[in-house]
Amino acid sequence: DVTEGQLIAEIKALLAKVKNDDLPDIKALFDKELVMDLAETDMDARILAYFQKFKQVVLEHGLEDVFSGDDGEKEKCRRLVSCLAPPVLKADVKTAVRWTDKAAVKSMQKLYTLVYDKAVAHERHFRQNKSQRMMAKVKDKSKDSSASTKSGRAGTAAAQPKKQGRGDFSKKA
Repeated sequence: DVTEGQLIAEIKALLAKVKNDDLPDIKALFDKELVMDLAETDMDARILAYFQKFKQVVLEHGLEDVFSGDDGEKEKCRRLVSCLAPPVLKADVKTAVRWTDKAAVKSMQKLYTLVYDKAVAHERHFRQNKSQRMMAKVKDKSKDSSASTKSGRAGTAAAQPKKQGRGDFSKKA
């Protein structure tokens, strides 16, 4: 008889090896499985879950050896950046990694900090814009309501047209 623990151990051992010593298309694999949950409203949890999901995909597909060493760390960072969402955050992080924070391409910890900082800045910017849009809507509504009351008064005057002409030229004697 085989116990559940033995089955789990055997499955883990199998998963630790790359299937048939054949590497999957790693880019396609991560594009498919590593997706940031943008429905998560807590930004801290969203970013942490994204990095944890990366580690989970690596473990599930037995890719620990592929991502080992210095080159492996760089490739981890490349995969993480390539699957980032939303696109604005991805572009911002790519630019920072390329030009200002080159150490983040070699270290997951530094990349995590960079992604977190950029996400905080984007969230702050998004909330400010949302607040400004809401204020603009309120102002537009108040302008619309005041304009409609003004046009309402003008509409009643238009219903009773002024007498036009040159006046009364009849001679009074």
